[in-house]
Amino acid sequence: MKKRPVETENKRTAIWGIIAILLFVVLGLVAVKLQSCKDKNVVVETVVKDSAVVKQQRKIGERKNIFDRNFRELAVSFRRSSIYARPLELDNPEAVAGQVSKILAVDEKTVLADLKGERSFVWLGRDIPNDQAEQIVNLNQRGVYRLVQAHRFYPWGQVGAHVVGFLKDEQGLAGVESVYDPVLRGRGVYDSRLRNAGVSAEIMDGEVGADIILTLDFDVQAMLERKLKELSAKSSAQNVLAAMMVPDSGEIVALASLPAYDPNRFWDYEAEARRNRVVEDEVDLGAMKRLFCIAANLNNSGAEDVAGSPLLGNDGSWHWLQSEVYVSAGLFGADGSNCGPGLEEMFKQLGLLAPGEIDLPGAHFLVKESEFSPVGKYSEVEFEDTPEAAIKVQGEEDFLSKATPLALLAAFARLINNGKEVSPHVLKAIWSGEQVWRIPAQSNEGRYSVEPQVSQALLAKLRLGVSSGKAPVILESMQQQRVPGRPAAEGDFEEKLVADTILLGAYPVEKPVLALVVIMEGAEVDVRQKSAAREMADNFLVSAQKIMAKQAALPNSKELERRGEKFYKQWQKLQAKSEMQPSATHGPEGLKMPDVRGGSLRKALQVLQPYGLRVRISGSGRVVNQYPPSGSSLLGVKQCVLELKVM
Repeated sequence: MKKRPVETENKRTAIWGIIAILLFVVLGLVAVKLQSCKDKNVVVETVVKDSAVVKQQRKIGERKNIFDRNFRELAVSFRRSSIYARPLELDNPEAVAGQVSKILAVDEKTVLADLKGERSFVWLGRDIPNDQAEQIVNLNQRGVYRLVQAHRFYPWGQVGAHVVGFLKDEQGLAGVESVYDPVLRGRGVYDSRLRNAGVSAEIMDGEVGADIILTLDFDVQAMLERKLKELSAKSSAQNVLAAMMVPDSGEIVALASLPAYDPNRFWDYEAEARRNRVVEDEVDLGAMKRLFCIAANLNNSGAEDVAGSPLLGNDGSWHWLQSEVYVSAGLFGADGSNCGPGLEEMFKQLGLLAPGEIDLPGAHFLVKESEFSPVGKYSEVEFEDTPEAAIKVQGEEDFLSKATPLALLAAFARLINNGKEVSPHVLKAIWSGEQVWRIPAQSNEGRYSVEPQVSQALLAKLRLGVSSGKAPVILESMQQQRVPGRPAAEGDFEEKLVADTILLGAYPVEKPVLALVVIMEGAEVDVRQKSAAREMADNFLVSAQKIMAKQAALPNSKELERRGEKFYKQWQKLQAKSEMQPSATHGPEGLKMPDVRGGSLRKALQVLQPYGLRVRISGSGRVVNQYPPSGSSLLGVKQCVLELKVM
């Protein structure tokens, strides 16, 4: 039987009704979603009622600052405004040119020429003060738009870069900028340490962001980097890295890796320079393992053999151990040459065989093999360019040979802090307004890596090797190898000796308050001379302790505002020097090519859009190079080239 027309029409009406309801629901959900995102990084256009102006504002929750332990800024943010116009939408270009030029103190004729040109998009002012932007917006001129942008600035450049990290497109992707990105941006935090410390619900739930205070000491960090550069130049080392920790708490006071990079222009540096080698690299423990043999033997003997076998003097001389292997006096002698059965257990107790805990990205340590392994030993994580087999303290296969510099430092700290279990960390506190929440490391109260008497016995041995209990104690090991040198007359290459060295230091040896690790790779070391690294470490440890004795008071809001203005002027000078931003308007030579390196292709195209250039693209990823170079005149230029690379 055929359906009657009335029934068909009713069904069709019902279907359209259902579709309308679904469409209404979808639009409602979209509206709710937009409302929930209004304080995030969303582009919003709003029309001012009873006026002809359209304002475009990018709503950006200002990223909070990063401070050192004495409230010195390591990373700061600025919110600046840019004003642009769409000439085809303007009712009165002459009025706009006159009003804007007066506020920005630029040439009115130049502005008017831009507005009457053929471009569909014209910058009226880039990175102008917010009060000037407000004045322009309040003119209520149709076709005039405002863009609010956030800028991140690292006032000290390379100092502390491997800890602080950097941003890409307002997202933290390295260092604490990455690890604590949710805290800085106000995106919600899921960290029991912060909640247990009483951090406010507003911060924990992501309603507001908060400043973070690091355990780093800026003055100590800057001094360490300066001394490492001097040491690198003196020894011609390929890589030099170091870290210093408070052994009682696990606080990282300084951490440096050379070569370094400037987070303000991270794209100018290779990935190798941006890598935190203290956390990510593994080093061959070599003869430094003798220290842990001494600790294992003390543990086996009940820590009774102290004065009977003292460590030798600590004058900085090198002592030959075996072919191309040298150690400092403290590691020479019989104490570390014969390890008892407890070495593997000692490694495990000190954290050399377990994943390390550090609030920085990229950590990796030794990991245990599968339980199905027939050997049941421990082995290192597999990486490319694996170093050669470690120096063998015993004649058998050496499976306890590698650790990261940070793991080595933490193990040393546990040996000299009365055996207490500590976790390396760089976060000291969360700061919001007048409130500072101290963030303790993971609670290890009452837990010991080694028995206190073992730690005390080791320190007693170390004290016997120095002139005073108030002096530093330094332990060093060195492995030399022959590599090709300069070309010889016959066309071959001369061989030269280069060395990988490890230094561990503590100050004062009587009751250590600082522990230090220094690694040199590919260094040229004369074993007939006293150790340059030892001399550096001696001076550095004493100076660092004096610097850390001075503690700064919490700055008030006026002081922070004054500093912020100073940093902004510093940032402006750097911008002008590198010509990272184009001129606000045309000059006699035309527009300048902006610097779009380091950003995504999308961001680069957004910046280049008002210039009317054809863009050629080579590769994929982020912009690493450009032509014409930044700051070049674009007079007569119709095309630019962007080179992209995955970073």
